[in-house]
Amino acid sequence: MTAYTEQREARGIRRVPAKLWLALGLSALLLGAVLSRALAPYQHQPHRPDWGDSQWISLPGGEPVGYYRYEFNVAAKPASAHLEIAAPDQFTVYLNGNPIGFPYTNGATSSTSSYSFRSTMEFDDIDVSQLLKGGRNVIAVAVTRLTYPGAASLRVHAGWREDDGTEGRLDSHPGWRTSTRPERQLDGTVMWFNPEFLDEDWPGAVAHPEAIDWVHPEHGWLTPEVFTLLPRGNWIWGGAAAQLGLTFRREFDLGGARVEHAWIGIASRGTYSLTVNRIPIASASPTSPYMDTYDIGPYLRSGRNLIDVDASNLGPDAGVAVSAVVRSGGELLDLSSDGQWTMHTADGHWQAPVLLGSVHGTPVSADKQGTLQPSLRPLEVAIPAQLLWREFLRALPWALLSGLALLVLLVLCLLVSASRRPGALESLALPWLLADCVLAISFLFVYDVRFSEAQVYTMPAILAIVLAAAIWSIAILIEAADERR
Repeated sequence: MTAYTEQREARGIRRVPAKLWLALGLSALLLGAVLSRALAPYQHQPHRPDWGDSQWISLPGGEPVGYYRYEFNVAAKPASAHLEIAAPDQFTVYLNGNPIGFPYTNGATSSTSSYSFRSTMEFDDIDVSQLLKGGRNVIAVAVTRLTYPGAASLRVHAGWREDDGTEGRLDSHPGWRTSTRPERQLDGTVMWFNPEFLDEDWPGAVAHPEAIDWVHPEHGWLTPEVFTLLPRGNWIWGGAAAQLGLTFRREFDLGGARVEHAWIGIASRGTYSLTVNRIPIASASPTSPYMDTYDIGPYLRSGRNLIDVDASNLGPDAGVAVSAVVRSGGELLDLSSDGQWTMHTADGHWQAPVLLGSVHGTPVSADKQGTLQPSLRPLEVAIPAQLLWREFLRALPWALLSGLALLVLLVLCLLVSASRRPGALESLALPWLLADCVLAISFLFVYDVRFSEAQVYTMPAILAIVLAAAIWSIAILIEAADERR
């Protein structure tokens, strides 16, 4: 041991162990991340389905492949209607003989990108307002269980609202008809899912003995409220100022209130791209039969916000409809396309767009008979790099502040006499390493359908973790001081 080292030992000044630096450094980074999420303007709250009186049902023999049918009546064509459905592992849904789903995804990803859904105990909310009709309706579902041993079980809940506010519902129960094979009638011209098919000979379903309480949402941000709020707004375009492409913008201020939900739907006769606060979210080809619906909550911020929709190649039947609503601070903010939107013209000016009429009951294309109200098509998009960078910049100040606080704590530990005991500083690494483990595990909880970001990232929970580690550290120092005496 050198003279300098002996002098340091005599003064009680020891080199800080590397594992303590590591523990405190990780604590600063993780605290910065969780604090930024706890104080973020938006926290993801996955939708948990309200199944109402519906039951899990299966075939009487418990077969892994099943076909279900059920007839029900609706007083009048509903103004809005949605369907919640869950089954393992692959299912296809038909309503009045029409497959429910979308033949393409327009550059985004969605489980509803084909007429066959893969669920693996997931559920989805589907807009069926355009398929329900007044009078007799028939729903048919084919379920194939692939990954789990057991029956091809099914659970369905549907709700609709008529123009006068009357509500109706449909629930799965043992009264549904079942079959183990896809039958045909009338020389093969009538399929098992067609309304004309006669299913009197099909046996009834049975209540599934295994109650499956938790299913993962295919679109966790999609709630039944979306189907009552969207679509709304007006079809808009540029009139005489229209060129090959136009940019439509909506500015709004959220103040400091936390965003609970934020949805936007876009229907367009041409290609479009959506940008929120300068962050590109999606680009898509013509969508007029559908209204592509996105979750824009993660892209919003406190204060001033911008929504930009660039539309191009719209042709003679030009038109864009934007339905956007934000629930913040318990209030609903309607941002749908109307006179408050502005349009960027070729001369570089911003002006009000031309309103073509309400999205409800306005023809979108001259080749369509009557009117067309787009059906909602929920889409998932890849997380853009700009959003990740913004989240990093939001977490950085909190990480630096946490690091500074922990550095002050370390200096205090070095100044007290207890730090002279050999191994005292090494012992201080343990409580902070355990705190790091708890903070790291919290990031996994948000992937559990039973928890949401709002439940995991809370200030009381974060303060409890930090306080527990600090108290443990103090206890180690007190014990070291007692041993010293």
